[in-house]
Amino acid sequence: MSLLDRYVFRNAVIVVGGLVLLALSVLMLERMLRILEVVSLSSNPASDALRMVLNLIPHYLGLAIPAALMLGTIITIDRFNRGEELTAMLASGVPLTRIARPFFILAVLMAALVVFVEGYLQPHSRYGYREAVHLAKQQTFTGAFREGKFVRVGDSTFWTQDELGDTGGVTGIFIHERREDGTTRIAMAPGGVLRVDPATRVPSLILRGGSSYVITPERRPEASVAFDTLAVAGAEEIAAYRERGEDERELTLGELFAAAGNEDLPEDFRNAAAASLHMRLGRASVLLAFPFLAIPLGMTFNRSQRSGGVFVGLLFLVVLQKALESGEGSAASGDIPGWVGVWPAVAVTVLVSGALFYRSAFTAAPPPMEALPSLPKLPRLRRGLLAPQSI
Repeated sequence: MSLLDRYVFRNAVIVVGGLVLLALSVLMLERMLRILEVVSLSSNPASDALRMVLNLIPHYLGLAIPAALMLGTIITIDRFNRGEELTAMLASGVPLTRIARPFFILAVLMAALVVFVEGYLQPHSRYGYREAVHLAKQQTFTGAFREGKFVRVGDSTFWTQDELGDTGGVTGIFIHERREDGTTRIAMAPGGVLRVDPATRVPSLILRGGSSYVITPERRPEASVAFDTLAVAGAEEIAAYRERGEDERELTLGELFAAAGNEDLPEDFRNAAAASLHMRLGRASVLLAFPFLAIPLGMTFNRSQRSGGVFVGLLFLVVLQKALESGEGSAASGDIPGWVGVWPAVAVTVLVSGALFYRSAFTAAPPPMEALPSLPKLPRLRRGLLAPQSI
């Protein structure tokens, strides 16, 4: 790379990288509320939440990269334009195709990253996130004693008045359990101790100095027992999560290619696999056209006050994403072939990007944002119009 290429590339990387981090932060904040809700009753909320967050990063990274590349390129060109650096480059004989080269190199790197993230990393992380949610929901027995309210775990409802710090002790225990024979057991105790097996993480509660009642389905008391010590088992042994691959979004690119051509699989699954395969490849390929669309959108006249390129680029991203999702849905349902649902939208993006870049690089036409018609200005109100009227 020449000195100019390195300068443009460095500025583009800084802006695009910052936007990727910003988009990840915003997207993760929205999901954190759901994660906190899931792990609020887990026996190990910190590690479960961390595992979910780490497994969510590849998913949101795949969403953040295209938007960051498009908007970052527009912002970088707009900065060069406002600082008159773009004018100096063009005036010194540097063609726009040369200026676009560092952005295209960045797009190639981003496309390769998207292929890796969405094709191989994201399927495993998606499965890991679902497995973490599955395990966290089974480990809510100990969490029932941290809320000070009624919490249902399986067929039992627990309530405790207070938790005694980190000692595992709890006070004011009430347990309501529905049995398979239709009877109901109610147990009450002034205190107890909560213990968790460190190896299996299976919790149990030991009640002390309480009483237990059995009530028939007809709501008549059947038995009443006073006890000194009563052990209540927590969740049963944690069940293993299903194998990866039940959902086509959990398959890697190689597995999707094999599944799409496997006649032994159900037709619905083969259609969904083919649609997902073309979707991932199409989302990575379309990034190569983004610089040639974003560079013209970031160009304006030096004295111009227009800066709507970011809005137009963002609008284009939303329309493209909805078109790809609609095509993928139609292909997954078997209405159209998998490639028809994705690649026409990619081809339209390439044609639009190429036409705008050719217009900006090889013709004397004004930048695209300058060629847009001006919005009508609102009429200015006379001062007397806003004065209070006498009654």
